[in-house]
Amino acid sequence: MLQKRGILLSFILLTVFACKKAQPGDSTGKSTSVQYAKGFDLQQTSGQDLLVVKQISQKITRSVTYLLLQRGEKVPADLAYDKIIRLPIRKVICLSAPQVAFLTALGEQKRIQAITSISHIYNEEIHRRKREGKVQEVGSAGNLNLEKIISISPDVVFVEIISPADIDKFSILERAGISVVYISDWLEHTPLGRAEWLRLYGALFSKEKLAGEIFTKVEQEYKQVLAKVSTIKKKPGILVNFPFKGVWYMPGGKSYMARLFQDARASYHWSGTTNTGSIPLDFESVLPVAIAAEFWISPGFTKSLQQLFAKEKRVKYFTSFQKKQIYNNHKRIRKEGGNDYWESGVVSPHILLQDLVKILHPQLLPEYSLYYFNRLE
Repeated sequence: MLQKRGILLSFILLTVFACKKAQPGDSTGKSTSVQYAKGFDLQQTSGQDLLVVKQISQKITRSVTYLLLQRGEKVPADLAYDKIIRLPIRKVICLSAPQVAFLTALGEQKRIQAITSISHIYNEEIHRRKREGKVQEVGSAGNLNLEKIISISPDVVFVEIISPADIDKFSILERAGISVVYISDWLEHTPLGRAEWLRLYGALFSKEKLAGEIFTKVEQEYKQVLAKVSTIKKKPGILVNFPFKGVWYMPGGKSYMARLFQDARASYHWSGTTNTGSIPLDFESVLPVAIAAEFWISPGFTKSLQQLFAKEKRVKYFTSFQKKQIYNNHKRIRKEGGNDYWESGVVSPHILLQDLVKILHPQLLPEYSLYYFNRLE
């Protein structure tokens, strides 16, 4: 049986930012370890460890090369890089739930000094440390308290860039001597590719071996599920998500979610699109697909069929509603709002896949119990 898994202002001039600019294509380093992830690379050049984030956001395609150096270690001459990160990293700030999950997988959650909001986090240890005053909140992603972040004086802040304006905002932290590491795992095209960002955190926390072992286990279990479902000929149609302010956002065909649906042997109507992000659609264009789909996955914040019908009366025409084949990812959710599906689910795609296979092809996993999903009643 496959097993389930569980930041007073002080502006400093640092050698961290006195660097030789890395130019695209000038690295002669040997890439190591990374197999599925397309958004980062781990390299060794002249005996030095480099971490390359290849694309910092969906709209900004430039890469950033980090030179990983031990504290006190001399900066090498004639080596191309953009920024230096000094190891070991002692204090960090995480600005998303998946970042918390990656650190937790490596046993480094104790390094987390701040998060955006505790209401976004599922991890019990982070909640406990928040109650003890050991973890602070630094505002929402769109309204961060930069002064508070600087006062915490973390070694590293893990950030996600949504718009070009974010670059200027986070540069304030860098001028204060805080290393900013760009995280774009959400741009990956496959679930295993996103989970493999664990190797990036492994390199930053000198836990490359552990990260490799964990990922290899995840990969093996994911492939075991793939083998089970490979015999399925009929792919049931699925509908996902729920309209928000009149817009129905569907995962693009090149997103990791679309790949997850494919691996679960589901028929997903928008699988042929080239989007890596979401596709905004109006209700009417989705309606024919919604009526025919045999299963409905993750219908917003809905907890019951009655609640779903109260929000949208037309669901009564949906095959999934009529047959009560609607499943939401709310099985592991805290009263404060943190949802483990968006947290540990990123590190555990093998469990996400098992859940979907159990929903779509229950005969293949007769003894398996859903981990992240509940069936709406």
